[in-house]
Amino acid sequence: MFERSTEIAELIQALVKAQTAMKNPQFDSQNPHFRTRYASLKSVRDAVTPVLAEQGLVVTQLVGTEGQNVCCETVLWHSSGQYLASSLQLPATKPDAQGYGSAITYARRYALMALCNVAGEDDDDAETGQDHVRQSTTASKVQTARSNGDTTSPSAWRDTLEAHKDNPLLNEGLRSKVKLALNPASQTTDIRGLALAGTVLDVLGAVSKQ
Repeated sequence: MFERSTEIAELIQALVKAQTAMKNPQFDSQNPHFRTRYASLKSVRDAVTPVLAEQGLVVTQLVGTEGQNVCCETVLWHSSGQYLASSLQLPATKPDAQGYGSAITYARRYALMALCNVAGEDDDDAETGQDHVRQSTTASKVQTARSNGDTTSPSAWRDTLEAHKDNPLLNEGLRSKVKLALNPASQTTDIRGLALAGTVLDVLGAVSKQ
């Protein structure tokens, strides 16, 4: 969703000057899973905030939740009171503080980069974005199944573990759990079925911490 004040001429004039001086943020972080570099939220803010402030511009980002989605409303304000605003929703990978916190950071970073027209990822970041969506969808299905007492072991859960079994983001203990969950003998009882679902959530939580 996009909103704006009735008048934005002064804001646009200031934004033109700011973008003329603005540089892309430094790629200060790395995603070990895809071996891609990206700019953290801190790096993006460091690159754009001082330049915007010099032209009487400031950004606010208010966050909230709607179901298992996080909502981020990003507003570019001018000292005249004129503004441009947009909102972004993303699914949390886990329905806990870690899952919501990761999604909030992700939403804030992307919304701020879009607003200021800067690039903070390598060109193949689309693959990372697709992986984030797949993780969120899998986590939601697993959580629902566990809440409903569904102890079946969908192939998608095993596919998720197979894809991440050698992920460097996982510690040795979690890798051992993944190997155990992938063992065909672990799919034979209801208790182990629930353990599989729990392992999927643990893996997605670890990956989302990057």
